[in-house]
Amino acid sequence: MVLNKTNGKGCDIVIISVKGDLRDASIDCCKFSGSVVDTSLLVDNEDYSFGMFCLFKSLTYSTQQFSSLFDPTYVDDLKKLQLMVSEGIALGYVRPLSRVTYAAEHASRALRLQAGSGHVGRVLLDLTADVSCVQQKINCSPDRLQLLLSENAVLGIQLADRLISRGARNLHLHCTEETSDHLFRVKSWEDLDVQCTISYGKAWDKNILDSLNNNTLEKVEGIFCIVNSNADCDTTFLECVNLIVQKSNGFLKYFAVIDVGKGHNVTRKLTTSFYQYIKLPSLKIIENKERFPISYAIDAIEQALCHKQRVIIAHRLNKPKSNILQTVADLADFSVPNIILPEVTLKDMGMDLSKSQIVRAYLRDAYYISLEETDIPIITAKQLWQLDDNKPQYEFAGTEGLITFITDIHCNELLANQDIVSIPSLTSNNSLSFGQFDPNATYLCIVPGVEGLHVRFRELCVRLKVPTIVLQPTVERPHDTIKEMARKYVQILQRMVRFKKQFYLLGYESGVLVALEMAAILEDQGLTGTIFCIGGGPDKVLHEIDEILAKFETEELLQVAVAHHIFKLMVNDDNPEDLNLESELKNISTWKEKVSFCVKKLLGRIDHSIQYAKEYIEAVYARLVQVRRYHSEPRPLRSLLISIRPWSLASESNRIPIQSYSQQEVVEYELQVPLAHAAHDMRCAAIVNRHLDKHNLEEFDNNNLCETYTVSNLDYLTSVDMNNKIIL
Repeated sequence: MVLNKTNGKGCDIVIISVKGDLRDASIDCCKFSGSVVDTSLLVDNEDYSFGMFCLFKSLTYSTQQFSSLFDPTYVDDLKKLQLMVSEGIALGYVRPLSRVTYAAEHASRALRLQAGSGHVGRVLLDLTADVSCVQQKINCSPDRLQLLLSENAVLGIQLADRLISRGARNLHLHCTEETSDHLFRVKSWEDLDVQCTISYGKAWDKNILDSLNNNTLEKVEGIFCIVNSNADCDTTFLECVNLIVQKSNGFLKYFAVIDVGKGHNVTRKLTTSFYQYIKLPSLKIIENKERFPISYAIDAIEQALCHKQRVIIAHRLNKPKSNILQTVADLADFSVPNIILPEVTLKDMGMDLSKSQIVRAYLRDAYYISLEETDIPIITAKQLWQLDDNKPQYEFAGTEGLITFITDIHCNELLANQDIVSIPSLTSNNSLSFGQFDPNATYLCIVPGVEGLHVRFRELCVRLKVPTIVLQPTVERPHDTIKEMARKYVQILQRMVRFKKQFYLLGYESGVLVALEMAAILEDQGLTGTIFCIGGGPDKVLHEIDEILAKFETEELLQVAVAHHIFKLMVNDDNPEDLNLESELKNISTWKEKVSFCVKKLLGRIDHSIQYAKEYIEAVYARLVQVRRYHSEPRPLRSLLISIRPWSLASESNRIPIQSYSQQEVVEYELQVPLAHAAHDMRCAAIVNRHLDKHNLEEFDNNNLCETYTVSNLDYLTSVDMNNKIIL
């Protein structure tokens, strides 16, 4: 934007407060013989590499600690700067960057906005708000009345707040007691344009019935009665209200009786069959048990209203205490008493002070906190329980269906359709283009599965001590068999690198089948190598795929599932129009018509081209068909096989052992994650590094890890001398 506005010249002075690639882009906005002032380098203590290309414009680069401007000795200079900026904004030659703030649950929208370059400025995520779990919500009309009759003032006010947050703008609250909080709440509600009236008196006031009789029930949307089953309740009042409601011809949307007493006499409350009865636990402390918070009570009421069951009883879940205290006791050799007060310390329980170092090491390794050794004896039981509640869980959930194979569709269509993609590893932090590959280097060649993309392997590759490339099948030849794909990959590799009597292949999922076929071709040419099989042997992989696809009883159901799954990944939103997509696809007879139908619904909603979306859907289905048609024929290879099997409940009987595919003894590992997450398990990187050749490891240890950059892409074009003419 800056270069466009200045006709490519740039600015005389550029002040930088960003880092990384944004810093390089900002420096590029400076004109010849200009000045660049960096205010973030010293503050962030960043190890920044100042590129030589920055000197092409003869610019001046200096660092400045911006916080020094707030020193009392520079007050006058700060006022001058403030005045100059204000004048610049007023006159239009200073343009402050705007910002767009999204809530945490709208993070995907924020990322799409930033990735699509649709906003010049900052895109912020508000992570300070409490992100609640996804749950059903009631919906209140702003032009209809909500009537609350409450014997519990606090619960009545909180329920009124919830109704207002759900759209209610006309409210009448009738309470048995007057509190000072009512006037404050009414004033705050009026600021939200809420019309609220409050009345006081007996909960079952006759005036309420008169009000319902005098006003048409078309104006009333909800009636909420908060009662105490321990107190005397006039059931005739509910019966009268019920009769009035029955005459409303269904205009009333919510009619609930909310019981907050100790009793459980449900039958006495169900004298009529129209209203909904909601029983809550007591909101007071009973027999030293934890109380039921008001916020939990409001959530329970809302969920009950959404479920629309005749009777709903909410229960308090007594969460058992974690065993962290018992683990610490076992490490420090002391016993835990049967009755523990939250304030009791480890020292009070009899922990030997000499065991503090052991407990400190355990808390550091298991809970990632560092404490002083002197603080260990005074840790209380409550603090340990809280620590266990906040412990992050890094468990990979199991998956079903096509999400096991396809989890992401790369936004860069051109990169996703390249035959070879270089991924940064420990040897280089840069992604190489085709002409930048070192033909004499040894590469780990990764063969993806049905997904056919490199994105899944980025976390794995950045921890490897060998350069890595991913062989992508692309969408141009979707009907290639497993053996045809293997031949194509070998031809591509031989044009790019020179194999030095060895090779490294890594197959993931169905890529294991292709990797073994590639190894057979390379061995026929006199080479040997190492093949890493993430997913196990061919028979194991095929059985896993068949087991996942077994839920699709017919080929038509599989086609519908493929088209529907790819559609959801590409669109990545919750448009109500897409809810019936699966049923609509089932009514379409042919596969081509199903694809065309999905493509039409994708128009204007995705960043990819429609042609690529169409070809990718067809390619995924074609790859699944080819995998299901493949029959593995064991060929004992000279190369070493490393089997990295994911966690599975399937039986291993009646299968061809992976040892049948190698003359050497197969090295087998078993992960504790399912197949869908196997590539994200960091143990895979450790296994690969462990089985690298000694020469490659020494080369990595002695390698110069300084980053390089390209001065000109012309360096990688070939020049040919023909009749004394140079052709580039």
